[in-house]
Amino acid sequence: MGNAQLIRLQKILAHRGVASRRESEKLILAGYVRVNGRVVTELGTKADPLKDSIEVNQQALKKKEDEKMTIVLWKPVGYVTSTKTTAVEKDIVFDLLPQDFPRLFPVGRLDKESSGFLLLTNDGELAFRLTHPKFLHTKTYHVLLHKPIDDESLEKIRKGTVRIMGEKVRPAQVRKLGGSRIEIILTEGKNRHIRRLFRALNNGVKKLRRIAVGHLYLDDLHLQEGQWKKLNTAQVQKLFQE
Repeated sequence: MGNAQLIRLQKILAHRGVASRRESEKLILAGYVRVNGRVVTELGTKADPLKDSIEVNQQALKKKEDEKMTIVLWKPVGYVTSTKTTAVEKDIVFDLLPQDFPRLFPVGRLDKESSGFLLLTNDGELAFRLTHPKFLHTKTYHVLLHKPIDDESLEKIRKGTVRIMGEKVRPAQVRKLGGSRIEIILTEGKNRHIRRLFRALNNGVKKLRRIAVGHLYLDDLHLQEGQWKKLNTAQVQKLFQE
């Protein structure tokens, strides 16, 4: 996720939810903010959000690793769902996020050629609930195929009789959207699941976008491709509603 960098103090306070940027500036000017034990009153002051001790009105800010955060990123095509770059894959989803975030981890993955709803969190309970097979949480995708799909293939998907990687997959909800476009709702996620599924049906995927996890949709969040949004408590709870 890159090395930490010095960031203006009022921006750190705003990101931590202490107050708005403007109200944080007032706190600094009034002498309510300390950095490493020293009162700071200059608005241009910068700090390292990962290393420096920051107090507001004699109350220490939570360490970033103690701060729970869950965000949704509209992942663009071309970015790898990984926490580290490699010599081959230089563009990762964390390049699209601020560097002073807590350490987050992807909940499930979207392959490099796919786009859409990607959840990142440091909430272990949430990640477990959304990824463990026993909870049957749904993920919804819109898919553009190479050619229109026939009714026989749709029925195989609905009945779960298709094999990928030598194993049957769970039944899935699927419906035509028109032309070669379909919507499919999965309750499991094998490696490159949808691409392998349609390859097994003598078809192929041109475009794949995840539009929802559970009952939370990209449209609910008013995001554009490449943008992210921190989820509030109500939105996180919506992820549990199945």
